[in-house]
Order: sequence, then structure tokens, then C-alpha cells
Amino acid sequence: MILVASLGFAIGEATSAAAADSIPVPTSEKGTPLYFHNDVDYGSDSEFNPVQATLHLSYDILRNASYQNNPFEIAYATGFENVAKNLASPFEAIAKSGGAAEFIGREIFPIKGLNAAHGQWIPNYTLHALGEGMVYRKLWSWYASRDVPVPWLFGLLNTAAAQLVNEVAENGNFRGPNTDPVADFWVFNPIGYALFSIDPIARFFSTTVRLNFWPEQATFDVLHAKLLNTGGNYSFKFPLPKTDLKLFYYTGANGLFGLTIPMKRGNALSVAAGTSLYAVRPIYTEQGGRIVVPDDLEYSLGAFWDRNESLMGSLRLIGPQHLTGVLNIYPGLLHVAGFRFGVYSSAGYYDGFAMGLSVSWLPLGPGFAVGTRTSQEWL
Repeated sequence: MILVASLGFAIGEATSAAAADSIPVPTSEKGTPLYFHNDVDYGSDSEFNPVQATLHLSYDILRNASYQNNPFEIAYATGFENVAKNLASPFEAIAKSGGAAEFIGREIFPIKGLNAAHGQWIPNYTLHALGEGMVYRKLWSWYASRDVPVPWLFGLLNTAAAQLVNEVAENGNFRGPNTDPVADFWVFNPIGYALFSIDPIARFFSTTVRLNFWPEQATFDVLHAKLLNTGGNYSFKFPLPKTDLKLFYYTGANGLFGLTIPMKRGNALSVAAGTSLYAVRPIYTEQGGRIVVPDDLEYSLGAFWDRNESLMGSLRLIGPQHLTGVLNIYPGLLHVAGFRFGVYSSAGYYDGFAMGLSVSWLPLGPGFAVGTRTSQEWL
């Protein structure tokens, strides 16, 4: 609630704050402001492009241990059909999934109280409206930097298509009422597109309150044809008065709060603590609707090193019930004979042991995993 209230206040103040903000924003050769565009050859931003962003947004849900993570085994046809049906008849989906009050309390605002069964509204604001809204503008800037005609349209279509694939992957082979895509596609995704189409708001979140896209490093398990380490993560840095420190929030499958400590030459260290979501479980209504709620929420600690807002490395420790460690070192630190690469490694209860490589020009690197998700029920 504190974060949402802070963001609401920040958006309300965006126009006046941005006008007074003197931080320069890069522009294209035609003078178009390139909000969130960070043209560097190191860190997470060195890997950013439409294919990479599409991969992370499309298969974000596959990092959840309740879903199998083989993209070739997703029931695309059934998922698309069911998502399309629910989007075409949103009020019927809401009525069969507990009614309007349940839908609002779960997806829009906590009128049903703060509890796990009614908490989906939090990622709806932070991920769909703000995070993916920012990615839409970041893609817009990427296209504009390369003089692609109508870059905002390409950014919009790119983002919406990836969001649709993720809804299909989340739905899987389920047939019936499902209000999750209703809230995403008819409420929060449009809010994100609208907000980040407004230059003062885009400027505010790219300068005053810095919002970054810090995805994992996606790798392909060459042993089992599975996607490893996918998912879009977002960091928020709120400036604190009378200090160089910043309030830090990291979200994706996580909710970590902490501080950002500035260092020399554009480097910064962020440390945070909170929770990470491992798994979810379905609840079925009497009329055949399916509601997905958290099932395994664990404590988490994280450390993040960025250089000029491009993530260089991160370490997350999750537990205590199902201990997991996740390490990402992005391109720019490691190199052999001039070849720059990044590495990913994780070890834990649900996904066993995994490793992978990444390079800036390849959206999906090679990797392998052993002991992965043999006991999880697929949703």
C-alpha cells in the first residue's frame, strides 16, 4: 500500500517535477526523446532489443514452479481460445468467478482486505501498469533510435503481443472463466500504455524516480528443451531528501524493499529484503471459474549492482523452507580473447541446479539444468 500510494503521488506530481528536472534525456537524430533508452555495451541494457523483451514478457510465467517450463508443450491453441473468449465476454467471466466485488477486491483494489487470495492488484499496478508500460515506452524509444516509422505503434504492438502470449501460457489447457486477462487487457495494460505515452510522465520515471527494466538472462536448456531464467523484473529508485541514498524497490516474482547506495563512476549498489513467490495454486468456483492464488511465498534477500542504471550483477537468496540462490552476472565483466559474455546460475528446491551463458547480441543463450520440477503439478 505504501508503494502504491507513493507512486500515485509521484504520478500526480509528474508534470511539475519533470518541468523542473534538468537531467538530460537522449534524443534520436530527428530530435525524438528516447525515454528509458540506454545505449551501452555493458549490463542488462546491452542485451535489450525487441526480441529479448518479447521473450521475457511472453514467458514470464514459466519461472513459476507451478508451470512446466518447456515452451513447446504449452497448449497455445486452447490457451488462446480461452483467453479470447474471456476477453470477448468479460462480464460473464467476472460473474462466474465470484462476482464484481470479488473481481475488484482481487484485481483492482483491496476492498476485501489484505490477504493472499485478494492480492493480485499489487502486481497489476507495479508490473502491468508501470513496469510493462515502461517497457512499451522503452521499445518505442528503441525503434525511434533506429528511425523506424511510427515507433510508438511498433512499441505498442510489440508489447501487447508479448503480453498476450504470456496470458496464453498462464491459461494453459484450462477451459472456463478466467478474469486475470480481463483485468490485464481491459484495465491495467491500457493504463500503462496511456501513462507512458505522456512525455512528462515518461520523463519523470526515467529521471526523477528511476524505473528500470532488469530482466533475467534467458537461457535454453539444451538437455531438456526448457526455458531457464526467464522473466521481466523492474527496479524503482526513489530519491531521498538531503542524502544521495535512494529508496529501492525490486519486483517481478519478488517484492523487495531496500536502499540504493551510490558509488564512483556511475556505479550503485542496491540491497533489499522482502518476499519471493515460488508457486501458485488454483481455486475453482462453483460455476467453473479458476482463480490462481499464491501457494509458496518465501523470504528473500537481494543485492544488485548497476552501472548507469544498467544491471551488472545480482544475487538473490530465498528461503528458509525451500532454499534457493540465483546469481546473474551480465555482459561487461567477463571476457575471453575479446569475447564478452554473461553467466547465470541457480540452485534450489524447485529447479535443481542450472547454469547458462548470455551474450549481448543473442537473446537466448545456451544452458543446462538437472533435477528440475519433477514433482510439480502443471497448471
